[in-house]
Amino acid sequence: MLLLATSQGKSKTSGGIISDSLDENKIRDRELLRIGEVSPNNNICFPIGTILTVQKQHEKLGFQHVFSKYNKKGRDLNSLITALVSYKLTDNFSICKASEWIIREEVLELFELDEFQERTLFRALETIGENREEIIADIQDCLFQ
Repeated sequence: MLLLATSQGKSKTSGGIISDSLDENKIRDRELLRIGEVSPNNNICFPIGTILTVQKQHEKLGFQHVFSKYNKKGRDLNSLITALVSYKLTDNFSICKASEWIIREEVLELFELDEFQERTLFRALETIGENREEIIADIQDCLFQ
């Protein structure tokens, strides 16, 4: 049934005119659905598309072979790097904020990481910085093969 609003406050249908009381009931029902207060919850939001793109490109370009030789104790440097790059492509705040973003349970699960301290991320960046010449050469090899 097609319903069209008219300027007189009545509605027309393909079969004739509907009373105002029916329209008022519909409006009152809609208003009842909107009543209530918004309360905060623990839901989080993070950019799954960016994360999946970074992970796919990291794998496609073969960067896991570039960074895996610098793995030291415990933490997978590749996962830390893809998590950090994903964060920087979306929020791009400090490394401290990046570690807060990464250590959320859902993000850790997505990157297959265990919970870690902020200093772990700084150590990963330090490792990359100390070996930057060799890493850049390896990345160039991956890109230009």
